[in-house]
Amino acid sequence: MSAVYLVTGVQAAGKSTVAQALAERLPRSAHVRGDAFRRFVVNGRAEMGPEPSAEAVAQLRLRYRLAARTADAYAAEGFTAVVQDVVLGPELAYAVDQYRT
Repeated sequence: MSAVYLVTGVQAAGKSTVAQALAERLPRSAHVRGDAFRRFVVNGRAEMGPEPSAEAVAQLRLRYRLAARTADAYAAEGFTAVVQDVVLGPELAYAVDQYRT
């Protein structure tokens, strides 16, 4: 049975540790690290800050969409995907809405 779990919280809250530990306990699992999608951008990356630009928000939402699609693809193949990312405030509803599994 496949599923998707989203592990979120503030920076340095232990998301990586929890997500990895959960994935290791499941028979078929993948650990999807949302921040990896941010690091894929080589040029033109807009960083988040206290008052993010429209471009920074657009890139953040792209990151959430890519993580969701990746997790859903793993789930479609019978894996449980454990997604780990910083998803806070009003962006949580947006991010969760991207998942189909």
